[in-house]
Amino acid sequence: MYSLAQNNLDWKEIELIDTLSYTSFGVNKLENPHYPPSQLFDGNFKTCWVSKLKNGNPVPSLFVKMPDNTKTVNIFAGYGKTHDLYYQNSQPKTIKLSIWGAINPDGFVSEVGALYKSVKYPEDTLVHVIDTFDIQSINLSAWQTGLANFKNDVLEAYNSTFKMPMAEFCYILQLEILDEWPGTKYGDICISELFFGDRLIEPEPTISVDSIYFNKEENTLMAGLKNKGSIVLYMDINAIIQLGEISENRKWVILLSMPPKFEGRSETTYLLLNLSNGEMVNHKLQTYSQDYIYGSPIYFEETDHVLYLVYETLEDGLRKIELVD
Repeated sequence: MYSLAQNNLDWKEIELIDTLSYTSFGVNKLENPHYPPSQLFDGNFKTCWVSKLKNGNPVPSLFVKMPDNTKTVNIFAGYGKTHDLYYQNSQPKTIKLSIWGAINPDGFVSEVGALYKSVKYPEDTLVHVIDTFDIQSINLSAWQTGLANFKNDVLEAYNSTFKMPMAEFCYILQLEILDEWPGTKYGDICISELFFGDRLIEPEPTISVDSIYFNKEENTLMAGLKNKGSIVLYMDINAIIQLGEISENRKWVILLSMPPKFEGRSETTYLLLNLSNGEMVNHKLQTYSQDYIYGSPIYFEETDHVLYLVYETLEDGLRKIELVD
């Protein structure tokens, strides 16, 4: 159990830009205005944030506001536009993650952001990033127990030090790139996307679905394609499959899977299918969120033209994850 020495706290002012719908972010220095850090949060693997190592020293840090009760941070390390560009550019090899307890004093805001008086949590995490053209999930749950005590200490220290009303407390994640996988052509270190456990980002569509229907045995979901022909989207010969719900944008389907013989009580498994590529994404939901239970009840909810999947957790009740495709 640690204890903060409140009289000797190293308070740091962190300014976060608040112009995006997903999160707030900041950097010490903008390395390349053509590839800004805002592109980390646009839900598009074809854009990226670019930085560099300077004589072996870390690039400017990235600061990102964390959602409440998040257990993961997910990154696409590298340039995700094409496989060729991925290998031509550099990717992070070693990342240091730090967490700050951050307080926005009342009135410390501007038209584009907010200023936070912040204290760094005493434990950092080093992450060794795999050289792969894919999303990687980093589990943050090991910090959860200590952060609860840390928050109380920071709030107490803030109230005794600054004597200013508090508008908000949050956690800020700091990301520093310490080492790189070198590119074959360029020295730019790229990260295409960063998101927490409240988002699911999918690649570009690979199929164009015109209609969906079940076979007569009700164990196979078929898709009629707009360019003619049909394909199997999902099949389970050991189950009866029913349609639960179709999202308003017609890009996602919730399926209900049940045993073929209803003898006594039977369990219903809820499945989430991406109609844009024919992929069942329940395992991704588990990996990206770390609190979704495979097959548990789910439903769609749309707020301000943003589509969410709602599910229930064992610890925090109902949670929402944004569906981006």
